[in-house]
Amino acid sequence: MQKSSNIQSIMTRCKHGDTTAQRALVMQCSEVLYTVALRYMKYPADAQDVLQESLIKVFKSIHTYDPERGNPMAWMRKIVINTALKQIKKRPYTSEIEDYHDYESIDPTVVSKLQAKDLLEVVKSLPPMYRKVFNLSVIDGYCHKDIADLLGINESTSRSNLTRAKSLLRKQLLKLEKQELWVRAI
Repeated sequence: MQKSSNIQSIMTRCKHGDTTAQRALVMQCSEVLYTVALRYMKYPADAQDVLQESLIKVFKSIHTYDPERGNPMAWMRKIVINTALKQIKKRPYTSEIEDYHDYESIDPTVVSKLQAKDLLEVVKSLPPMYRKVFNLSVIDGYCHKDIADLLGINESTSRSNLTRAKSLLRKQLLKLEKQELWVRAI
């Protein structure tokens, strides 16, 4: 991944219709943006669809990007997040949400031994609304007011969903710890 200033330079060239710069932007940013999409979407194919749709939006609205207002990657990440959330809203889902309130502690070495893809799978196991709130809050740094606005829920619902998401994650990690599934054969 190149530095922000290099990406800004590529984006400036994209604004002028430079197709080589467009390809360069896709090559430079796709991996990171796909990872963002993958955190929100349950299946890799859906994350690829979100990435593709997001890149189309990036190129259609690249003229609105103002380098004075922030980092180009942050701008593109926001497009991916919003695209993923819209995609999720389109799909009806059934949620088997239960109330979880046991706070058994986890050995910190469990999390440190997990590989990134294993952690991603644990997060993906959350019910859709919990996963969205967890990603927006913990990973993307949104406050509960912004999450509530994005998802059309109350702030208290956002806080409650985050608490429940963390509880479910804790349960999953405890299960992995007990089964010793975090240790991979080399």
